[in-house]
Amino acid sequence: MRIKNQKAVKAFTYLQGYTFPIYLIHRYFLDVFEENLKLVNIERASLLYVFLATVLALILSVLTTMLLRKIPGLRHIVP
Repeated sequence: MRIKNQKAVKAFTYLQGYTFPIYLIHRYFLDVFEENLKLVNIERASLLYVFLATVLALILSVLTTMLLRKIPGLRHIVP
């Protein structure tokens, strides 16, 4: 499948370097979201939760990886 939108191609190319760290880290963020569901009064099975948890876990995983890669000692450890 070819993507014709150049912005989408750039976004996917950028995220390509973060797929393994996202896979490793996202579960921690999902656990935090599940623990705090009672505070925002959203059911885990709702479509809103699934969408928000997915997007937030992706964003937070990428940001965490970016920050960890900036720390000199961790730069060689973080994939």
